[in-house]
Amino acid sequence: EYTTGPDGKKYITGGEVSIDVSEEKKPEDTIKKMVQVKKAALAPAEPSDADRNIAAKADQIIAKANAEILKKYSENSEKTNNISVYV
Repeated sequence: EYTTGPDGKKYITGGEVSIDVSEEKKPEDTIKKMVQVKKAALAPAEPSDADRNIAAKADQIIAKANAEILKKYSENSEKTNNISVYV
């Protein structure tokens, strides 16, 4: 949606965009993607309910990817003290 400003130019004032919340092959890549999705969803000064729902979905996917990472490390016979968990 566009609105014409006092300068005669058209400005975007509304609308919607599609957001890809599909998971990537690696959980680490999924987390990076979902962090970006969450930032985009919460970027508006007043996020809509749909924006907040996308951010919540991104949080759920991040939690799942973190669980996959932790499972991978716990199944590994070599223990490590340097496990990265993303929030």
